[in-house]
Amino acid sequence: MGSNSLTLREPKEKAAFPVRETEATAEGKVSSNVGDAIRPRIRVEGSANTFELGGELSHLGVIIDGNRRYAKNNDIELEEAYARGAYKVYAVIRHVFEETMIREMSIYAISQENLLRESKELDAMLTIQKQTFDKWASDPFFKEKGIRIRFVGERSALPAEFLKSCEALEEMTAQNKDRTLNMLVAYAGRREISAAVKGILRDAISKGTDIKGMDVERLIAENLSVREPVDLIIRTAGGHRLSGFLPWQSHYAEIIAIDKLWPEVEMEDIDRAIIRFCEINKTKHGL
Repeated sequence: MGSNSLTLREPKEKAAFPVRETEATAEGKVSSNVGDAIRPRIRVEGSANTFELGGELSHLGVIIDGNRRYAKNNDIELEEAYARGAYKVYAVIRHVFEETMIREMSIYAISQENLLRESKELDAMLTIQKQTFDKWASDPFFKEKGIRIRFVGERSALPAEFLKSCEALEEMTAQNKDRTLNMLVAYAGRREISAAVKGILRDAISKGTDIKGMDVERLIAENLSVREPVDLIIRTAGGHRLSGFLPWQSHYAEIIAIDKLWPEVEMEDIDRAIIRFCEINKTKHGL
């Protein structure tokens, strides 16, 4: 990263953490009531269905988009937009792992393409992210909830000090077994698949294995950095593209777009997306 030092500011507009049980009204608004802290539920008014919040959803993917447009639209410095975006990442992580039954979450934080941005912007983005990860290292939340943090991507493309912060978090949470948080940093989906295939071929050649009889799909799945299939992908800023996000794991995933820019997202937007996913699943199973 560059020589400029940025101070990570907590944004003026902090995200609220909803309480346990939420009800979605016919108008799409989500109201909160104290409910079962272990198995939170969603009831959609006008429907006989009651959904556990994330009960049918094991792996949630999030594609972050809109920090730069947010800075432009609100006439603020890009650093402040990234700081608000980083705070919202934490708010969403906390909400998902406190209020739902979701066991795994993958967040597309920095793509390979992001690393090609001009140096001032890239420096701001990486500095804010590093300071965020350093702050997480002293946060008891991840241990209390048994969350293991993994960083997935091209580590050789990252600055040494940034990578040091990532690896410190991985080491700190390595013994946590209840839930998994995959942070996709310097990640490209095709490269992950290519690396898996190369590893399989290299192993087959070294062992003299006849590749004709190999179960290639199974072997690729077993050699990916993220192995569990993604059930639901939430993308902000109105986009519907995967943009290289876990293409193998997302083969059957539902994609739900939120029109808001990432720093504008509220927890009820996340809940509403999960409600929609549950409704789709109910329909698929004829319930």
